[in-house]
Amino acid sequence: MFNMKELMKETRGNALFLILIAVALFAALSYAITQSGRGGSGIDREQAAIAAAEMTQYAAGLRTAVMRMTITGANENTLDFDPTDNEGGSPTDTVDTDDVFLAEGGGAIQQDPPNNSGATDYVYLDARGASNAGWYVLGLGSDGVGTGREVLLVASGLDQNICDEINRGLGLTDFVGAANTPVEGTAVVIDPESPPASGAPTTTHTGTFDIAGVEPYACVRNAAAGDLVYYHVLATQ
Repeated sequence: MFNMKELMKETRGNALFLILIAVALFAALSYAITQSGRGGSGIDREQAAIAAAEMTQYAAGLRTAVMRMTITGANENTLDFDPTDNEGGSPTDTVDTDDVFLAEGGGAIQQDPPNNSGATDYVYLDARGASNAGWYVLGLGSDGVGTGREVLLVASGLDQNICDEINRGLGLTDFVGAANTPVEGTAVVIDPESPPASGAPTTTHTGTFDIAGVEPYACVRNAAAGDLVYYHVLATQ
C-alpha cells in the first residue's frame, strides 16, 4: 500500500545526503584554491622554475660564448656587451672581436629577463675602461687588485620564488627559502657606469660578492633591505 509518510521521509534523507556531499565538495574546492595561491607551490612554483631555468640557461650560454672568445685571444678586460657599440672593446679592434653580441665576437643573442621574474633587464658588469675598479667574487680567481676582476651578468629585483628556484636549479639547496637566502653585509654596487673604487676584494668592498662563499653564481639579497639579485660570473681572472 502506498505510504506518503515513508516517501517523504526517504526524500528528506536523500536531500540531506546531497547537501552533505555539496558541502564537502565546496570545502575541498576552497582548500585547493587556497593552496594554489600560496607562494612556492602549485602553478606558481612551476612558473618560477621555468623562469629560473630560462635565466640560468641564458647566463650559461653567455659564459660559453665568452670562454670561446678568450680562448681565441679576447681579453677579459676588454669584453663589450653593448651591441650598438661598433668600436668594440679596444679602439684598434675594428672588427668588434671583443663584442659578445656581435658575430665577429661571441655571436651571442641578447635576451631580456622573463616578464614574471621581477627583473627589468640584465646588467653586464665588465672591466672595460674601469682602470683597477670593478667587481669580484671573493676567493674566486686571483683576487688581485684589478688583475683579479670578474665579468658578471646580474639581474636585480627578483621575486623570492624565482630566487629560490635559481638556487635550487644551481644545486645551492641550502640557499632556498627567504630565511636561507644569503644576505650581503655590504650592498654591491650594480651600475656598469659607476664601477666600485679600486681596491682588493673584501667583505666591505662595494664591488665584491662574498656572502654566498666562493660560488660563481647564486641568488642573494643585496644587503638587509636590498633587492634579491642573481649574479653569474661570465669570466674569471
